Amino acid sequence: MMMSRFAFDLTPATKAARQAASLCVLLAMAGLLAPAASAMTASALGASGFTGFLPVGLSVVLPGGNEQILFLLAIFLASPRTGPLLAQVFAWMAGHILTLWLVAFGVVQVPAGPLAWLVPLTIVLAAAENLLFGRMTKFKTGLVFVYGLIHGMSFGLIYEAIPVTGDTGFGTLIGFNLGLEVAHIAVIGLAFAASLYFRGVLKQASRMDLYRPMIVVPVSLAILVTGLIWTIRAFTG
Repeated sequence: MMMSRFAFDLTPATKAARQAASLCVLLAMAGLLAPAASAMTASALGASGFTGFLPVGLSVVLPGGNEQILFLLAIFLASPRTGPLLAQVFAWMAGHILTLWLVAFGVVQVPAGPLAWLVPLTIVLAAAENLLFGRMTKFKTGLVFVYGLIHGMSFGLIYEAIPVTGDTGFGTLIGFNLGLEVAHIAVIGLAFAASLYFRGVLKQASRMDLYRPMIVVPVSLAILVTGLIWTIRAFTG
């Protein structure tokens, strides 16, 4: 009777584990098949003015911005609490907005070569921290800000590479930047929805203790491996 009840209670948790494993496989496939989709998508577009650049900014992240998506997932998994998560997201946004604007207006000149492997390296580092530490370290928010500076320089190079017709003033950059942030918030929102689902399944099984070993660890490991593949490819390419 006791064994029967235990098997019944563990079934939802097992289901969640299978779904998390499937997500790991999808992440790995994304890493192998399309490591640089965001840059390719953005550079192929032409736009003009605020309304033209808003969807361009969106397209850099969704659907093809695999690097940004995996990085956001990595920092999302770093803490189950809303406050620390928001602190990380705002730190990353502040960092990349700063360098995006500096690069876009020519204040800062950055070579594309090092950024090609530095951006995926930030994914590796963020995911590795999830695996090494059971909770956020006191330096995490500052590190995420630095990672944001690196991503922002990459966004700036993407912005510079877009063929522009017509208005090339503040409106284009504001539209591009706003499109990026809307897409970033959408990714975090989707991750939050998925997290609520998995937490609900584990809570139903009275096994919330399995959230880290079943969700955080395998997904972070998949993100780390994917980011490492991208980093090696970019560094050796």
